[in-house]
Amino acid sequence: MDQRPLALLLVLVSAAALRPGAARADAATETKLRDALRAATAQARTLEDDKARLQASEAALRKEVEELRKRPVQKEGGDRKAAELQRRLTEQAEGTSRLKGSLEKCDAASREAIEAARASEQGRARLAAEGTAMQARLVAGDARNVRMYQVAREVLDWIDNLGPGQAWEARDPFLGLKRVELENVAQDYRDRLLEQKAKP
Repeated sequence: MDQRPLALLLVLVSAAALRPGAARADAATETKLRDALRAATAQARTLEDDKARLQASEAALRKEVEELRKRPVQKEGGDRKAAELQRRLTEQAEGTSRLKGSLEKCDAASREAIEAARASEQGRARLAAEGTAMQARLVAGDARNVRMYQVAREVLDWIDNLGPGQAWEARDPFLGLKRVELENVAQDYRDRLLEQKAKP
């Protein structure tokens, strides 16, 4: 049996388990996959051992049957022994056939476990990328909030420092020059605040 799929699965599961900061949402899935992998590996080893033992036994029985066929027929006891050996050989062949079927099922189960591990790893990688992007947006948003707070502080400081003469000039009904200047300052502050607005 080719051990590469099982080795690949083992490497993927180990890498996912050892990676720091991996998403913990897949812990149950990873545990199930590990258990399935252990069970499939143990079953595959047992089946391979049984297969090797049965093949060796089958080869010995075939050799014995061939030797008996080469001998001349002596008594009825020889026929019984040949029939017994033939029966045992048939049983061994059936056992080998069943073993091959079990081995194929085990291979299919290990392939499914490998695919599930790949899908789990791809999902984990996608979630990690999304988490990184969200973290970057959060950091950028925090920086914009700090800048907006500074602009607001500057506006409040400017208003606090506004003297009574400046307030009177702002209400100048005739020329309105100071009012234009104040509107320009207000527009500058609005522009600075709009620059810091969060962008989706």
